[in-house]
Amino acid sequence: MILNSDNYYVAKIFATQCIADIRINDVPIIRQILDCDLTCELPVNYLIEKSGLQKFSVEVKPLPGQIKLEEVAKCEVEIWRYDDSGNELMPIESVCKSVLEAKDRVIPIDVLYDRKEFLAHVSYEISRWGDCIRLDNVRTIGRQIAYIFQRIGNELSAKNYDYYLDLVRNRDVNICKSLLLGEEEIEKRSESLIELLNDGFELVPMKGGKVLQYFADNRGVTVLDHDLKPALRFANEESGEMIGIELILGIKKGKTEFEVI
Repeated sequence: MILNSDNYYVAKIFATQCIADIRINDVPIIRQILDCDLTCELPVNYLIEKSGLQKFSVEVKPLPGQIKLEEVAKCEVEIWRYDDSGNELMPIESVCKSVLEAKDRVIPIDVLYDRKEFLAHVSYEISRWGDCIRLDNVRTIGRQIAYIFQRIGNELSAKNYDYYLDLVRNRDVNICKSLLLGEEEIEKRSESLIELLNDGFELVPMKGGKVLQYFADNRGVTVLDHDLKPALRFANEESGEMIGIELILGIKKGKTEFEVI
């Protein structure tokens, strides 16, 4: 039994020459086209709603334009538990690991997949998708989601930031709570986004090539572009920079309207 509840979970990732989709509880840690090496460490507590068994999955597909995975394609992910009760994070143990690679396979393959579970002990309980309804039978969902994303984009473009901040506040409170951060971090996140958008960024119209993507066992939905990045984007023509705003929408049980989760 783990007595210390100030646990902080981190995914240590290495991936190369593939499309990597790494998820906890069916919500992505990363979902990315990787034609070069990626090495990173990312916190994952915001994908853990409460203590208990957590689902962990890794999917590796060929790069765009390829039929099969190249022999060098690889994705290695290890979930570590850290102790956050002191002045700094201390690594305690590896709780889950997955290694997928195409190397030395006799038959060329077009997808690699791994699914595991790990036990997490956290000091908080948050509510993101766990209390949302499944979206399997929701009709006209595409039009609803497109309208919501377009409305958010237009409001941000018009610099009506309060509209957006109200929509994401509950999500941000949950994320900060799970990452053991104070709510003052919400102000910092908001100010950072507003500062960026005010620095010459313009809304990129959401036209063609967009797809609905379901997460959290069909309890959350978003819109992605053809490159797997958020479809809601702002571009700075002068600098060439792009900002993608990733939002997952869901319908809470007992309600009928989508909200950011």
